[in-house]
Amino acid sequence: MRVQISLSFMQGTYGETEEFCRQVISKTDSVTRYVDLQAQVDIVKPSFLTFIDSVTAATHGGKLLTQAKLKAKNELLITMEDLAALAKVFAKGEESYATEAGFDLRKKAVRSNSPLERPELNYLKRGVLSGSIEGEIKNFPKGANEVGIKHSYDGWATVKNSIYTSGKKFNIENLEVKKDVEIKVCFIGTFQRKSDDSDPMSIFVL
Repeated sequence: MRVQISLSFMQGTYGETEEFCRQVISKTDSVTRYVDLQAQVDIVKPSFLTFIDSVTAATHGGKLLTQAKLKAKNELLITMEDLAALAKVFAKGEESYATEAGFDLRKKAVRSNSPLERPELNYLKRGVLSGSIEGEIKNFPKGANEVGIKHSYDGWATVKNSIYTSGKKFNIENLEVKKDVEIKVCFIGTFQRKSDDSDPMSIFVL
């Protein structure tokens, strides 16, 4: 199984990029363990120096110098991405090969079988259109991806699924007018995790 190296360094600031690249170069350049990476490290080094020079030059301002700085950063990151790809190959499943070269590992998703926190409705109100309502949920716990919303006109003897939303606020349309309707919501997360339904809240639909 290949080592999964994080490419989060691709989104770093100029300062973070300089620090990260300097660290990787110092840990891999002319190091016996990383002889298989040396050819790519030799490509990274001049690109890194060009990047440093361009950042220094851009401190004096000017559109062209700023553009040159961005171009140098992008070119450096491409060489670093290639180095990360090689490190993944030559690591041969050994995570320390990547981490001791200065790379971070991609975080693995942790499966949890525990139920999600139970949602709580904050409010319901009549919508702008006839037969519509708007609502909001108080909480949105970590691990929840979306909210399932259901309604009933007869005390939950018959349940109708309304919509799914990915935020706290929601809008339901095409409800039966001049009737009381009850609303419940539940959270849905990864690995088929689901919360219990919220307590119902009722509203008269116009």
